[in-house]
Formats: sequence, structure tokens, C-alpha cells
Amino acid sequence: MNATAQSPTNAAAAGLSTEAIALTSPMSGGYSNGTSAYGRWCPPSPRRYTSSGSLQMNGRNGSGSAPAASAMRGAALAATTAAAASATPRRTAGAYGRRLRCRQMDRAAALVARATTARAALWVLVATTIANLFGYGYQVVMARLLRPDDYAILTSLFGILILESLAAQVIQSATARIATQYRVRDEEAALHVFVRRWTIRVLVGATAPALLVIVLAPAVAPALSLPTSLVVLLGVALWLTAPLTFTGGLLQGLARFGWFGWYFIVQAAARLAVGVALVELGFGVTGAFIGAVAALAVGVLVSIVPLTPLFRSARGAVHTVELGREETRFFLLASVIMLAYAALTNIDSVASRALLPANDAGAYAGAITMAKIVLFAPIAVGFILLERTARAQAKGEDTDRPLFIALAFVLLTSGAVTVAFIVAPGPFASIIVGAQYPKAAELIPLYAVAALLNALLSLWIAHFIGRGEMRVGVLLAIAVAVEAGAIALAPRDAGSLVRVVLGVAAVTQVAALATYAWERAHRPSRAILAS
Repeated sequence: MNATAQSPTNAAAAGLSTEAIALTSPMSGGYSNGTSAYGRWCPPSPRRYTSSGSLQMNGRNGSGSAPAASAMRGAALAATTAAAASATPRRTAGAYGRRLRCRQMDRAAALVARATTARAALWVLVATTIANLFGYGYQVVMARLLRPDDYAILTSLFGILILESLAAQVIQSATARIATQYRVRDEEAALHVFVRRWTIRVLVGATAPALLVIVLAPAVAPALSLPTSLVVLLGVALWLTAPLTFTGGLLQGLARFGWFGWYFIVQAAARLAVGVALVELGFGVTGAFIGAVAALAVGVLVSIVPLTPLFRSARGAVHTVELGREETRFFLLASVIMLAYAALTNIDSVASRALLPANDAGAYAGAITMAKIVLFAPIAVGFILLERTARAQAKGEDTDRPLFIALAFVLLTSGAVTVAFIVAPGPFASIIVGAQYPKAAELIPLYAVAALLNALLSLWIAHFIGRGEMRVGVLLAIAVAVEAGAIALAPRDAGSLVRVVLGVAAVTQVAALATYAWERAHRPSRAILAS
């Protein structure tokens, strides 16, 4: 499950045949010239390497981790090619048997690779589902423990916290994509440079805005209709979110999915345990939100454990200006996308507390809590989709198949939840948020449809970021401006706010489909890539 660059299974998953695996497999004691048992049966294929000995993947040359490795591969290729040329090409029973065994070993390696990939994807899905249950349990319990006006405050705080988290999600998405490319290409030295440089940048970059929020809390709190102490906690949460998303991106990009799953579960469990305990002790909405901030700290500590060897290796990495420019450009472009998506999907929850009457704000918070069930599947699927798309793009493979599978899965699962909310909103509202939010049942049908459209939009974004197609950022920025203007001009009631959110979500979904159609029509053909 925790992939390494040297295992035959991971090499097969990276698109190498078993002939290429023989050059790097530990079974042959490192780089082989065909003297191992596997090397004698299945000599390396000349079509896998260029004349310089570098690995060729679907017409694209992947750079090795060091020039010495390329030289060794070239020497191995030369030795096996010379041996094959000197042999008499006779079709004997023994030769046929060897070819048959080669094909069988190819198929076995491919099956093992697919099984490993499926197992990792299943674990991420299971882990995020468990984490979502803990997280949703937190929301449901708080809806019952807190008064409606306090719960509206908590929902507004979480809207801002999610806005911060999704804004910082650019760090995770970009880190995952870059780490995936380095892992697929076996560029360990470049990965160490990247980790060293961006660890410092993330920590320094998060400190300034966090301190600014804390210092300006007395002035900001009245504008948001929030207590000053809770705005200070938002500043602390902002600082913790940045390193949390960076380490999460490394776990995701390096395919450390075992730890990646626990990374979510531990956070959600800590939020529920600490939050409920503090509320029961009489700290109210402040205690509930302290639980959320404590969960971020726990997540950072858990994610650092498997990455400690990587951070140690990255200490002495040599700075490379060219890589730094490319990474910085990608981070900046991805930041536009993730910031825009964060604002697009959370600006209504933040505005509801300030714009709506108290009863409407509480009902709107209840509808938001119910709609979060629609996002259960997309959270897990989006993480997997981004890593799969980035890996396929780095290898020159098809990136559409994982996208279509992800869209179908989310439509099936989240779509079923949406239909349930449309068909029976009253019973579900009573079960989830309780009888103290009767108007939530009126809001949830349309709001669930908007949540489903935004869930699908998150998959489109994962696909575009994985491919390095960043034009979608312009689309999202326009959508945010339109939604903000519409919310400001709409009547001050919960129903009007829901209709604004649904209308913007529908138009944005159509625009995402159009962007995908345009991007696909302008891709270079595979024949060109292979030439």
C-alpha cells in the first residue's frame, strides 16, 4: 500500500513491463544485465529505453534519478541486446516456453499492480467514510447540544474554517501532483529539493496571515457577528491548516494511502471527542470550536510520523532555481482555482449569519448540515482522482477513464442522497438536525441539488489540476463574483439565498463541461505524443 520506487509491483503500476522491472527489481540485486533467473527468461525490451538509456513511457522520456542510473540501464540494454543479436533465432519448444512464462509473469505483475491500486483506493474510500461519519456526528450532536443561534454561529465559523481549509487545499493539491510526478519519474533528488524549499515557504507563508487575523480580531469580529475569542481561534486554525495540507499532499502524492486514511480518521475523531467534552463542561460554542482547532493539531502530528525520513533526507537537498520557478507557477495558478472554489461553495454559509434573521440563519445552518452528506463520496473520490490523473498525465496515459468513473460513482451515491432529500425532506430533517429546525426541510431539496452540482465540480477541478490545465481558475473566479453580487442583491430570506446558490452551481457546472470539451478537443493526439 505504501508505494516505493523499487518494488516490481509499483513499477508495473507505473506503466513498466516486467522486462523493465528486471532492471530495477530487488530480485535481481539492483540493475541487472540479464544474469538473474528472471533476466534470463525475459531480457529487457529495446523499445523501453532511448539510445541514452533513459526510460521511455508512451513516447515521453522520463528522467531518471541520477545520470549513473541511466548509464547502468544503457549498459544493461547494450549487453542484453548484443546477447540477443548473437543468438540463432530458432523457434524451439524451450524458447516458446520461456516466452509463455514471460507473458504469464507480465499478467501476474499487472494483476498484482491492479490489486494494490484497488486496495489503496478502497482504503481511502473506507477511511474518509469513517471520518465523514465522525465529522457528521459532530455536526448532528452540536445541533442538539447548542441553541439554534449558537449553532448558527458554529456553522458560520465552520464556513470560514472550510474557506481557510479549501484555500489551503491548493497546497495539498499542488503538492500531491508534483510529488506524484517525481515519484513516477523516480526523481528522488528533485523531490527532496521540493520538500525542503516548500516546507519553509508554507510555514513562513502561513504565519503572516494568521498573525494578521489574530491582531485584527477585535475589529473583524463585529463585522462577522462573531465573538472576538472565536475569531482569534480562526487565526490559529489558519496557521495549522497550511502545514496540515502540505503533509497531506505529500502522503497523497507519494501514495502513502495507509497513513493518508488515518490522517482523516484521527482528525474527525479528535474533533468529536474534544468538542463534545468541552460543550458538556459548559464552554458552549467556544468549546465546540476548540475541538475543531485541536483536531487540526492532531492531524499535523499524525501526518508527520510517516514523513519523518523524507524530511530528514530533504535537509541537505540542493536548491534548483528552474524547478522552483515551475513549482511556484503551478502553486500560484492552483491557488486561484482552490480559493475560488472555496469561496464559491462557502460564501453563502458565511453570509447567512450576517444577512439572515436569526430563525432563518438557524434553518439555513440545518440545511447545510444535511447537505454535507452529499459530499461524503466526493471527498474520497477527489483525492484518488487527483493522484490517478497526475500519474496518468506524467506517463502520457489516458486521463479520462478515472474521471468518468469518479463522476459515475458520485452521481450514483451522492445522487441517491439528493433524491432522498427531495422525496422525503421532512423525515430526514427531523432525524438529522432535529425538530428545532422545521424550516430546514423546506430548504434542503434545492440545496441538496446545489450541493450535488458542487460535488461534481470538485471532481472536474481535481481532473483539471491533475492534468495541469489551469484555465478553469478564470471560470471559478467569475462564478464567485457573480454569486457574491447575487447574494448582496437577493432578498434577505433563506429561500432566496438557496435559489442563488443553486443557480450559480448550475451555470458553473455547464461551464465546467464546456471547458472540458474544449480542453479535450485541443489535446495533442496520441500519435503525436508517441512520435
